[in-house]
Amino acid sequence: MAPGDQTTRVFRNVTIEGRIYDLSHLDQFTFEFVVPEKDGRPRQAYGIDVLFSWHCFTRGIAEGEHLPEALAYSRGRETRLFDERRYRFSRQLPSIIRGIGTRKCFHSGKGNFFTVELTDEEGSRIDYTIFFKVSRTAKRGALTLRVESAYARDNRVPLGRSRPPRPIRFSVIAYNTATGKPIKEPK
Repeated sequence: MAPGDQTTRVFRNVTIEGRIYDLSHLDQFTFEFVVPEKDGRPRQAYGIDVLFSWHCFTRGIAEGEHLPEALAYSRGRETRLFDERRYRFSRQLPSIIRGIGTRKCFHSGKGNFFTVELTDEEGSRIDYTIFFKVSRTAKRGALTLRVESAYARDNRVPLGRSRPPRPIRFSVIAYNTATGKPIKEPK
């Protein structure tokens, strides 16, 4: 955990065939996002509360798919499958989010944003798509960033766009959200 971060436990660990999958890396935390002074614009600092969805380490059950009881992960009335691949990549999510100011972000076309690209265990670049929403909180200068889903894309999970979207800086997302300004999707 980075200095000054706060954390809150959210998900229970998963045990499959005696192996424990620790989910503490997806605990809620807070970090400071700073945009330095530039071209006469003052320095901006935001306290960002980060929350993760269970979609970062589970996947839906396909129609007709057998539900292996050992992989079932339930929250409320919904059950999804624990996905070891999503889990492995999710271990990098906290550091990715802390460094989101250096990454390209994109409009999803569905009211949230995403960032893509990661290097896997073998050093290969993969399309790891992280969908997130940013919202204001009651506290001035504070935002909530909720990671709604994160997964390595493959042929089964198309992005659903005919052309690549144009990037948007996270500093723009943070500023517009904090000031209540709309964030227009490029055409």
